Amino acid sequence: MPNLRLIEFMGEASALFRFIPYAFSLSWSRPKIEASIASGVTRRHVRCGCIVALASGLLACSPLSLETRVTGSSADGLVFVRLVHGVKDIARARIRDGAVAPLLETPDREEDWPYWSDAAGRLLLQVKPLPKDARSDLVLWNPSDGSEHPLAASVERNEQWAMWSKDGRAVVYAFGGKSPASGIGVIDVGSGLVRLAATAGARDFFFRPHFSPDGLSIMAQRRWADSPGSSLWLLQIDSPPRAFRDDRNSFYQKQWFTRDGGSIVYTMKPTAGGLREIYLSAATPDSTPRALAPDAAADDHSAIPSPVRDEVAFVSNRAGSMDIFLVNLSGGEPRNLTQTPDIDEYAPHWSPDGTRIVATAEPAHPRPPGAGDDLDLEKATVLVIDREGKKLLETPGFMPDWMPAWP
Repeated sequence: MPNLRLIEFMGEASALFRFIPYAFSLSWSRPKIEASIASGVTRRHVRCGCIVALASGLLACSPLSLETRVTGSSADGLVFVRLVHGVKDIARARIRDGAVAPLLETPDREEDWPYWSDAAGRLLLQVKPLPKDARSDLVLWNPSDGSEHPLAASVERNEQWAMWSKDGRAVVYAFGGKSPASGIGVIDVGSGLVRLAATAGARDFFFRPHFSPDGLSIMAQRRWADSPGSSLWLLQIDSPPRAFRDDRNSFYQKQWFTRDGGSIVYTMKPTAGGLREIYLSAATPDSTPRALAPDAAADDHSAIPSPVRDEVAFVSNRAGSMDIFLVNLSGGEPRNLTQTPDIDEYAPHWSPDGTRIVATAEPAHPRPPGAGDDLDLEKATVLVIDREGKKLLETPGFMPDWMPAWP
C-alpha cells in the first residue's frame, strides 16, 4: 500500500480549471483563494480533490438556503432528503415543535446522504448535477454563512458513500472511475491530504465504508466480479486490506462498529436467497460471530449500536410488518418500539446522545423474503421515536441524519 499517497483525482489542470490546496479549517479564505488563482497556482496532486476555480468563476457555491444557523443539541434537529418537483433536495426539521424548513433547493442538481458532524460543524453531502447520469461529488456546507465548498469533486470519478470520523477531522468515502478503477479514500479535512485505504477494480469494488470510533480502522463492503455476494473488509491506512467476512456464498452488509470499537454488528443473507440475520463479532478477521436476537422465521437487518449504551436498534418483520426493535448486545428478548402493522420502517439511526432514533418509513407492502429496502420515495417519511417508542416527529422525506436545529 503506498505510503501517504495523494490521489490524482483531476488529471492535468487547464486554462479553465485550476487547482490549489484547500484546507477546510478555513485558513484558506476566499480572498486567499482568489489571490492564489490570480498568481497561477496549480497542483498536479490535488488536495481534497477540489475544483477551486471553474470556468464560470464559481469559488464557493451558495445555493438557495432559507435558514443557515444552527443552535442547541443535535438530538433536537434533523437534516434529510425530500423530493421537490421530482428532484432530491435538502430539508431540516426541529423536533421540539415539528417545524420543517428547506435548507438547500437546487433545481439543477440532486443531493443525497447528508451527514452532519458536531465536531466539524459542517454538513457533508453527496451531490450530482442533472441529468441523473452525471458523476456524483462530495461537498461541505457551512452553516455560519450558507456557503458550500467542494471536498472531493472530479469530472471522471464518482465520489460517494462518505462518512465522518467521530472527531470530525477526516472523511472516508468510496470512489470509482479513472485509475485506480475504484477504492476507498480518506480525506484529512484540515490539511486536505487524501490517502488511499484500499484500491480495487471496476467490478470488484469497495463501498459503504464506516470509521471505527477512534478513526484508525475502516470497515467496508466489497463486491466481487465473479460472485453475487458481498464481503466485509477491515482497512487501515498504510496496511493491506484484510478480509473480515468473505465466503462468496453470503451477502454481508450494513456493518457498524460498537461504541467501544471492539465489535462489529452486521447483516448477512445467503446469496441463494432467504432471510437476513444479524450478527455480532469481535472486530478481528479470525473472530467467531454470534447471532443477535435470532428468529428463524424473521427477516432481521439494519442493526446499529447505540452510541452510549450496550444495545442495538434493528429492523425485523417478526411482528408482521418491518418494525424497529431494541435489544441488548448481550442478548435477551428484543423489544418492539414501533408496533405499526400498516407501516414498514427502515434504516434506524441513533441520536448522538442515544435518547432518540430516526428511521425512514413507508406504507407496508408484501415483499419477497430477504428483499432489499425498495423504498417508494414518493411515499417515504422520516420518523423520530424515543427509546420507549413514543413518536416525536413524522414528515415526508428520507435519508435522515441528526443536526442541530435553527433558533
